Parts: sequence; C-alpha cells; structure tokens
Amino acid sequence: MTHSLMLRPHEFSQDVGVVHVDGGQSLRAMLVQACSGGEVADSELLVRVGGHEVPAAYWHRLRPKAGTAIHVTRRGLHGGSARQLVAIVAMVALTFFAPQVGLYFGSQLLGVGVMMLGSLAIAALTKPPSPAGDNATTARWNALTGTSNQINPGGVIPFVIGESRFFPPHAAYPYSEAVGESSYQYCLFDLGHGDIEVADIRIGDNPISQYQEVQYEITRTPTLYTNDVAEVVVGASMADGDAVTRTTAPGITRVALDLVAPAGLYGVSTKGGKFDMRVRWRFQYRLAGSTGAWITPASPRLSYLTPMGDGRFEVRMEKAEAFACGIAWDVPAGQYEVMVSRVETPKGSSKNTYITDFTWSTLRSIKPGLPSTTGTNKLAMRIKATDQLNGTLQSLSLVVRQKVRVYDRASDTWAAPAVNLNPAWVGYWLLTACPALSKHVPGTRIHLDTFADYAEFCTINSFEARGVVDAATTAAELIEDLLSCSLGSLGRRDGKYSIVFDSGETLPSMTFTPLEIDSFTMSRPFVRLPQALRVQFKNPAADYQDDEIIVLDDGYSYRGVDARGNPSALPEPTEFETMQLRFAQDAIHAWRVGRFHLAQGKFRSESYGFTSDVAGLGTTRGDVIDVAHDLVEWGAGWGRVVSIGAASGRPTLVLDQMVATQAGKRYSAQLRRQDGSAVIASIVGSGGEADTFWLEALPAGILPGDGCVIGEAESVTEKLLVTGVRYTDGGQVTEFSAVRYDARVAPFWADPPTGIISEITGTTYAEVPVPVVLGVLSDSTVDDPDDAGIVAPVVRIGMGRYSEVHRELRAV
Repeated sequence: MTHSLMLRPHEFSQDVGVVHVDGGQSLRAMLVQACSGGEVADSELLVRVGGHEVPAAYWHRLRPKAGTAIHVTRRGLHGGSARQLVAIVAMVALTFFAPQVGLYFGSQLLGVGVMMLGSLAIAALTKPPSPAGDNATTARWNALTGTSNQINPGGVIPFVIGESRFFPPHAAYPYSEAVGESSYQYCLFDLGHGDIEVADIRIGDNPISQYQEVQYEITRTPTLYTNDVAEVVVGASMADGDAVTRTTAPGITRVALDLVAPAGLYGVSTKGGKFDMRVRWRFQYRLAGSTGAWITPASPRLSYLTPMGDGRFEVRMEKAEAFACGIAWDVPAGQYEVMVSRVETPKGSSKNTYITDFTWSTLRSIKPGLPSTTGTNKLAMRIKATDQLNGTLQSLSLVVRQKVRVYDRASDTWAAPAVNLNPAWVGYWLLTACPALSKHVPGTRIHLDTFADYAEFCTINSFEARGVVDAATTAAELIEDLLSCSLGSLGRRDGKYSIVFDSGETLPSMTFTPLEIDSFTMSRPFVRLPQALRVQFKNPAADYQDDEIIVLDDGYSYRGVDARGNPSALPEPTEFETMQLRFAQDAIHAWRVGRFHLAQGKFRSESYGFTSDVAGLGTTRGDVIDVAHDLVEWGAGWGRVVSIGAASGRPTLVLDQMVATQAGKRYSAQLRRQDGSAVIASIVGSGGEADTFWLEALPAGILPGDGCVIGEAESVTEKLLVTGVRYTDGGQVTEFSAVRYDARVAPFWADPPTGIISEITGTTYAEVPVPVVLGVLSDSTVDDPDDAGIVAPVVRIGMGRYSEVHRELRAV
C-alpha cells in the first residue's frame, strides 16, 4: 500500500508534484521518506491531511488512512539558513520517463522518487535519448529493417544515418519467372534517401558472390526491374479437359503465366525404357466482365511450348525432373480474364506408365512504368531461385554508408560529399540537405562554428553516427535523437541553429547578481540514482545484432571488475536503468554516454531558475555563468562601483551597497567590465559592514557603474551551466534554467576500460581479435612478378574480418 504526497513549492504555486511513499507509517516517517532520508524542516512545511492542517508536534503520532489526501506546502523563505531550507525542496511537475523502458531492479521496486534518466530528460543540458523514440511507431527497435526484407506498401521509406547494415524493404512486389528447368526471382529493394555507398551484400550469412546467376544494380533508375508486376499464385492442378480461369490486375499491357511439371514429363515402357510425352494446351483471354469471344494470343513469347497452328500449344519432353514452361503475350491496356485449358495428353498402351502431372503455378499481370516513383536508391536484382532460394527473398542485407559534406574551418571550405560518420556533419546534412526531410534550413541560418566545435569534440571522444531511420518521426525528434546519442543537442545562438554540448568550458560568459536577477528558485528532485546503466545498441562487431553493456557507477563491480575495468571485490549493482542508443554502434561510445549521464545524475542534481532583464540577452543555452545570490548564500554581497582608485596611497574600491564580512576570513571582489568580462581582485582586511574596501592591486578596465560581487576568496560566486533560455515580454525578460557546473563530471566519463564485455555475446570488446583464417593458397599461378618481370613466390591467406567475414584473399 502506498500514499501519495501532493507537493507545492509555495502557497501560490499551480504546479503540483506527486511523490509516492509507503503506507502504514507515521506522517513524519512519510515526510522523511519523501526527503530520501534527509532532515525535515518542520517550521517551513504546512501539512494538511484530509483538508485539515496538522501541527508538526503531531506528525509522529498520526498515521493517515488509505486514500486520504495529503498536501505538503512549503511556506515562504523566512528565518533560518536559506541554504538549509532549499535543500529539501521537492521537484514538482516532473514527467516520468517513458514507462515502457525495461528497468532492472532485481526483486525490488523503487518505493520513492523518480528515475535518474527521467530527471535528466527535464533538467539536463544534454538529455539522454528518449526510450524507444518519441513516436509510438518506434516502440519496436528497427521493426521494419532489423531482421528481414518486408513488404510495406505506402509505409515509411527507411534511410541510413552515417553507416549501418540493414534489411531493405521491397520497393515493389517480387515476382518469379520460369525459364525451362530453372526459376528466377526479380526483386526491387529500397535503399532509402541520400548519396550512398553499398558494401557487403549478403543473403542470410552468405556473401552474394556465393550465389549463381545473380544480376544486380544499385541505382535510382533500375533497368533490371522496369515494369510494375503483380504476381498471383494460382496453384491449380490440371488434368485433361480441365479449364481454369483467373482475372488479371487492372491497367495491364502484358500477361504471363507458368505451368509446372513437378515430377517431370515422360513415359516408361513395360521394358523399363523412357520415352517422351506430349501435353497440349489452349490459352485464351478476354476483357474482364465481358461475354465476348475468347481470344487466342497472337505472337506470344514461349518457353518449352510449341504452337500447333490451330490455337493449341504443345509441350513435348522426356524429363524426369521438375521443370516449368511458360507463355507471355501483349494486350491493349485493360483488365482481363485468362483461361488455361488442358486439351489432351496423347498416350499409347495402357500398360505403360505416364508421368504427366501439371500445375498452373502463377499468373503475372504486367503494366509499363516504374514500379516505384519515390526517387530513392534502389537495388534491383535477378537471381536464380532454383536450388538457391526458399520462397520469396527475405534475408538480403547490406551495409550502406551515407555521403555528406564536411567543413574545414582552417581553410573555410567545404569538401565534396564523402562517407563521414561524425555526428556534427551528419546532423548538418539532416538540417540542410537530407532528401528524406521535406524542409531544410539554409546555410546562412547555421552557426557553423558550433558545428565545427562539436565535430572536434566527437572526434576526440570517438563518437560516430550509425543507425537506420525506419519509422515515422519529425525532423526535430530525429536530429535531437541523433545528437543525444553523442552528448549533443540542437540549440540557438545569435538567432542561428547551433549544437549545444558540454565542452568543458569553464570561462563564464556573464556574472549574475541580485542586481540583474528576479525570482530566483532552486529545486532538487527525489531521484533514486541507479547503481548501473544497461546501455543498448546495435553492434557491428557482433554482426549488427542488438547488444548491451553494463556501465557502472563508482563504488560497484560487475564480473569482478570495477567501472574502469580494474579487478575489484566491490558489491555488484542491484538497481539499473536502461538506455537505448539508436544512432551509436560501438561499446566504448556507449560506455562514455552512459558514464556521462551517471555523472549528471550524481553531480548536477539541483536545478536553478531565475529571470533577468536585458542584461541576460547575451547568455544562451550551454553557457557557463557566475551567479551570486543571498537565497543560496553565494557571495557575501554585491553592488555597483561608485569609484575605484588610490585613496590615502592604497587601492580603494567604493560600492553603492553595504556588504558584511567576517573578520579572519579572506575575501575577494569579482568585478564585471562593461564588455562582460570579469576580473578578481583580492581584498585587504575584513570584518563588519562597509561599502569601502582596500584592494591588493587595482584591476584594469573597471569603471564606475560596473557590477561587483564580494565573497570568500575560494567561492566568490557559483558557476552554473545554463540548460534553458526563454524570452518573454518581447525580449525584455529572460527566463533561465541552470544546473551547477561541477568539475567532477568531465573526468567521470573519461578513460574507458580497455575491455568491455557484451551482455549478449559475452565478447570482450576493444581487444585485438584473433583473425579467422578462411584458407591458404600457395601455387605458382598466384605468384606476382615484379617490375623487372621476376616472379617471386607468394602465399595468399584468406582471413575474415572480426566483425564481418570478408572472403577475399590478401597477399602476405
């Protein structure tokens, strides 16, 4: 049984948060549980149970009944230490992270609080990828292209982000063609949008080169599959005198059909000798729905059939294996009824044995024109199906690499499109040029320097964009999903699209004091930090199957090693959260992303909000700022410079406000110049309340009217990282949200372990794999002559790549 505490941060708040606590305990115990075991500030909380106020003296006695409404309101901030008061403020208006994500807590459930990834999705600068995407159609990861070639008429056209192996959907219905003893299958696959390279085509686990009689082309204007073909399986067994009728698709200009002899066509005499047999057929057609005369095809194309001159056709064969014969003919555009009649099978003595079974297997309706008009890349294929395929081809996969333009900041030039997996340039391509998106952003509206900075960040951390888009989404969701998989986010700077990421920059862009701040707030969510993350991704090193690694928090071990891969006897984690990276396909990449979000949850749990006037217009999301405020006791005081210079032979600073300092402590003054830059000057002496201070040295560039913050030397102000900016009142008021900048975040996700174990395959990634030797060839026919014509002996060894076996011989 649980109770719900309804939380309000102040008396006038319309935002109500809910925290679930265990039932059956006292009201005070519930409040302590809601504070994650922290101290409850009795004087600052107004608690009503069933609409009646309960004094703090009775909290330990009252045990609320099930279903009773409990409202907890925080009174105004008066009295006591503001730092203590805000430490217990609940985070209200929290949206729980998508509940469909798999959570692993052993036999335990979280009894209180919210999940870390859900909290980060609201307050963090760089948010984790949303579980299973924001669209319900992506609830199943790569459902369209992950395991087989699907027929999805009118559905989403998938395309590759960066590089990935996938199973392309059929762009048109496949059909077969019988040619004598063999059957051939025609397929048209949709490879999606973009300027692409294709490699390593497979059917199942076998390279396409191992199949016989295969023709294929990769183009936007296929020639192997040029008509719209609708194939119907008839499957009618026919004896002499039988007539079977079927109707074609509408608007066709050609009819084709196949007859199959499943056991062959031959006779066996009483002496055991074989002889040929003949079966005679009649093929006729007329407009669908008409009662007119049946028409015999004129000038048909025949396979194993011979015209007899009277409207009949004969197949004559002595063959004990299955084979097919067929006929095709042209018709005026329309829809037709087609009738196949088995006329007769001439036979001799009744003592002989006759193998003459036939089945009308398929009817194909063919009309001119491209079967697909999407303008996307296609793989058209004609492949011999006999003895090679089992039914419709559904297991073809290939690696597709997307070509994008890359900017060189040093030369201020763009390179021609080439394969590049850097998330910055893949994101730029999505914004400006991706043909899968209906609208694009002109280059003049892109803040190019932030893209170049992010590209360098991704290169340093080995982040690459890899994945397949195969579900309906929006451009914003797609780009955010791509960037979030590599610790980035789309933002705005100077009115242009930019990329926001935690660059590690520590130089503040602005200092905010109560002179510029209104409505300062702080909140801390009741977050139960996971002990580890299960990070899921598709792994090329495991043949692109779904993979998962465990990313540990410090203080835990798994499989006998700690978070850095060092031998450890620390306890194993029991509380997990799960994160999916849809556009990352590397174990080290996944580890870095997981550790970064663990660091955000540990070290950036508090959220801050404040408003400012036009002084905040130069600050944007992702900036580091210095903040001083009495609510959280950042800075001893502040004011504006009245005068600064030498007085009585000593550097002297005079402010327009009185500032209280304590004797025996070292203080500094942080002064903000008119250009926004800051300078720190040490103060000589302290104690008492004053507006005049002696400095160790006069800072340069400070003028009357400049802002000043005075605080203890080690912490004059607090560094915050701006996570959100919103403009109101025509830009006159700027609303900021921020988290504490914490230097512990950067080293927390640096230096990944040398080996990471897959939870799916048990493979340790980042190790040098043992090569797979496919074969050795030592023969004079493979020796290579040098430039002088002298032949040197060469031994060629065929080795498979660790991730994907590549059957080619290489000289060693």
